[in-house]
Amino acid sequence: MTDKTEIFAARKLYAVTGAGLFLAGLGLFLAYGFVMATGELLLPTLGHTAHYFIATGGAGIAAWGVALFLSRRHVAAAKTLAGATAFGFGLFALMRLAAAVGSPEMAASAGALLYVETVLFALLMAVFACARLNIKGAFIKNFMALNSGILSGPWYVLIWVSLLMLSNAVAPMGFLLAEALNPGSTGAFGPAAAVMTTAFLVGPFIGAIIYPYTGMSRLMGLMHAPWLIAVFVLYGAVSSPSGFMSPVTWFDTWLYAALATGIASLVIDALDVARYLIGQRRPVWKSAAFSEAGA
Repeated sequence: MTDKTEIFAARKLYAVTGAGLFLAGLGLFLAYGFVMATGELLLPTLGHTAHYFIATGGAGIAAWGVALFLSRRHVAAAKTLAGATAFGFGLFALMRLAAAVGSPEMAASAGALLYVETVLFALLMAVFACARLNIKGAFIKNFMALNSGILSGPWYVLIWVSLLMLSNAVAPMGFLLAEALNPGSTGAFGPAAAVMTTAFLVGPFIGAIIYPYTGMSRLMGLMHAPWLIAVFVLYGAVSSPSGFMSPVTWFDTWLYAALATGIASLVIDALDVARYLIGQRRPVWKSAAFSEAGA
C-alpha cells in the first residue's frame, strides 16, 4: 500500500462522506422551505415547530458536510475534523440503536433501515476515529497488516476466528438481509442482529490502531470490547419471554450460539488483556506484517 494510494483513499472518504452529509442536510433544510411555500406539513403529526427544528438540524449537517469536503486536501484540518466527525457518527449510531431497542413503534415504522443505519454510522464512526487516533503510519496499510497478522496465527486460532465470523457476522447479516427483503417482517431479528454485526465490524478498526504498536499481543483482546454491548443485548433477547418464536427457529439457535461464543471470547480477551497489563507484552506469535505496519 503506497502513500499515494493511502492519500487518494482518504480524500475519497472525506469527499464522499462530506457530499453525502451535505445532500442529506440540504434535503432536511429544503423540506421546511416546502412547508413554508405550500403550507402543507410533510409530517402532519409533528407540526410546524418540529419541521423548523428539523430544518435547523439539516443546516448544521449540511455545513458539517461542506467542512468535511473542503478539509480533504488539508492534512491538519482533516485530522482535527475527523475526531468531531467520529463523535457525530457515534451519536447517530447510538440514537438509532436506542430507537431500535427501546422504541417498538420506531422500529416497526423504520423497518430494516433503522438497523442498516446503525451499522453504517457505527462503521463511519470507527473509520474516522482511526483517522484521528492512528498516528503511526497509514491506516489502510495497518488494517491489511492486521489481517495478515491474524492469518499468520496457529491453526486452532484460525478455526476459532472462523467460528466467530460465522456466528457473529455472517449469520446476523443473513438475518438482517432476510428481514430487509420481507415486507411483512415482525422486526424480531433486527436489534440483536444489528448490534452483533456492528460490534463485529467495529472490532478490526480498534485492532488496526493497536497492531502497529504491539503486533499480535494479548492487548489485541481490546478488539472485542464492543462485544460487551452485543452480549448484553443478546442476553436480553434470550431471557425475554417474547424473545422466541414457536416452534424454535434458526434465529433462536443463533441467539444461543452467538451468546455462547461471545461470552467465551470476552472471557479469553479479558484474561489476555490482564496478562498484558501485568507484563506479558511480547507478541503471542510472530508476523512479518508487524514489522511493516506503520512504516
